[in-house]
Amino acid sequence: VGGHAVEGFGDSTFTCVLAQPLRTAGGEVLGVLVLADAAEGFPEEDRRLLAHFASLATVALERASLTRSMILRMIGMAELRDPTETGAHVQRVAGYSIAIFTEWARRHGLSPAETERQRDRLRIAAMLHDVGKVGIPDAILKKPGRLDEAEYAEMQTHTRIGADLFAGLRTDFDEAAREVALRHHERWDGGGYPGSGDPPRGLGGDSIPLFARIVGLADVFDALSSRRSYKEAWPETKVLDVVREESGRHFDPELVEILLDRIDDLRAVRDRYA
Repeated sequence: VGGHAVEGFGDSTFTCVLAQPLRTAGGEVLGVLVLADAAEGFPEEDRRLLAHFASLATVALERASLTRSMILRMIGMAELRDPTETGAHVQRVAGYSIAIFTEWARRHGLSPAETERQRDRLRIAAMLHDVGKVGIPDAILKKPGRLDEAEYAEMQTHTRIGADLFAGLRTDFDEAAREVALRHHERWDGGGYPGSGDPPRGLGGDSIPLFARIVGLADVFDALSSRRSYKEAWPETKVLDVVREESGRHFDPELVEILLDRIDDLRAVRDRYA
């Protein structure tokens, strides 16, 4: 008991501080839970409750770390299969998507806490948008040139393959990854794929999930801006001309407006993951 300064709490001092490390079974400390400012100190019951809560928090953090590790392995697996699906590409698509969503959230009045929560979900989903390509034959996936009609139809199945990897909707991340994998090739005018119904018809407008609309725009922006086996990288002016022309056809007009307004943010992402 006395005047204690606690790191991370600025200049504040506390009467009494009780700290409990978040320690894994292997002895690694993931963090520390701190209770502060009990005037009469902490009874033994409080100490037991804090230790119990710290144990639960440690398990939650370990599970989150495992989820992240599995996601990174899936991204690496997709990168090994598809020469266009490099780590830099998925980082750029994720970065562009976050820049666009952050401005969308500001315009739509999302709270900082909700914006941050959704940004985390979007970043993971964007990095996994093409993971379904692991189910596409190498002869199509690595063909050095444009695909014929039959090959293109086969390539389109990567959206459903990717969605199936996240079936079951066990967490928020699974749900976001599933809708982005499935819907990022839909078009605002309804001319995209895979659509729904029998025969399938493309979704259109706001019926396309927001994250899928964002990632679809970010993915095309990066594809046009990058060298591929069948094309050289386009100059930025040409890429932006196409984005403008496709507003209201391929892309959500509001998201196109945001991309153009925040182009400096996208350039910073592009330079960071060149």
